[in-house]
Amino acid sequence: MLIMGLVFVVLAMLVVALNCDGRRRGESRSVAAGRVLVGVLGDSDSACYQDTVSYPEASSRPGGEYHQITLQWPEVLARIRGREVDLGEWAIWGVPRWMSMARVRDGFGLPWRAPRRETYQHNLAWASGCAALTSGALRQAHRLVDVMDEQPLAWRRGVVIIRSGVNDFGKKQALDALASCSDDAEVLLRIEACLVHVRTAVRLIHHRHPETSVVLVGILNNSDWPPYFDLWQSPEEQRNLNRGLDHFDDALRSMADVDSRLAFFDDRAWFARHWGQRSLETGLPDYRAVKVGETLSVSLSAGDSPNHAVLASGHAGLVWNTLWSQSLVDLVRTQFDLPIGSISDLEVGHFVDAQIAALSLPSRPSGN
Repeated sequence: MLIMGLVFVVLAMLVVALNCDGRRRGESRSVAAGRVLVGVLGDSDSACYQDTVSYPEASSRPGGEYHQITLQWPEVLARIRGREVDLGEWAIWGVPRWMSMARVRDGFGLPWRAPRRETYQHNLAWASGCAALTSGALRQAHRLVDVMDEQPLAWRRGVVIIRSGVNDFGKKQALDALASCSDDAEVLLRIEACLVHVRTAVRLIHHRHPETSVVLVGILNNSDWPPYFDLWQSPEEQRNLNRGLDHFDDALRSMADVDSRLAFFDDRAWFARHWGQRSLETGLPDYRAVKVGETLSVSLSAGDSPNHAVLASGHAGLVWNTLWSQSLVDLVRTQFDLPIGSISDLEVGHFVDAQIAALSLPSRPSGN
């Protein structure tokens, strides 16, 4: 009898756990008619900063004392074009990892979501590598397709942003190897492995939602990241780095060239247009500041106030993400003819100025 009782308790707990799928909280999840649905797959470069699950109040939060106006690009896009795009409801989604029981859920064919995050319904990005797009327990692309299946007609004019790779081949070890040899065999294997996951994610999306558009985001040259400024300071190393990273970007570009449902976002070209690049003659940092609004000058430096392009944590800051959203909107408008209004430079300035004005701090940054 004791054994039977224990079995019953275990089964009851299993049923309760499986009913907690991390997908519904009781609120309406309808899609507003006419808005363009936006889905997000990738790593922490797309994971929301205002996530109170990942960043509880007592923790070190993105932006530090500027946290309340420190926005990741999906958060910017939802605020600046919320009437035209739909990233889904902002809520706590997903089950904790210990409750995922991925094989059991998948064995029963249950739609579910993990890890637990406070984010937009269509944003599946979290700190991860390319493999998390399609493999392992949580598999972002599978979870996003589950969400998309709830509104298949609306996703016919939706767009999914896939942005990953920096954690696989964008850190110091891989860049050291590429700086010495642009065809380093080990790094090229990492790049190809990442591309396999990107291609698989695209196939998964288009198998169920063939008309959905997909943006493939290229890789940044992380020698332009403030912590790496003293590294790879020669023209030859910079040429090697960019040639090595071209293996990834060229593959994404080729995918987009043969499929009108795909578009390539050249992240290195985007960065160069705004902050410049390493000197072609010396390989040394040679960047410029970006002026936003009437008074804010944003340098390529690390710090939590909005006059820094990069947060102290190393992730993109408010201005970087606002400018990135501006270019993303331009791309999806032109490549996919989606009805989203372009974001002007004036609107960028007004948006950033409004965030700073709302900040409850005794002093506010106005320059370098």
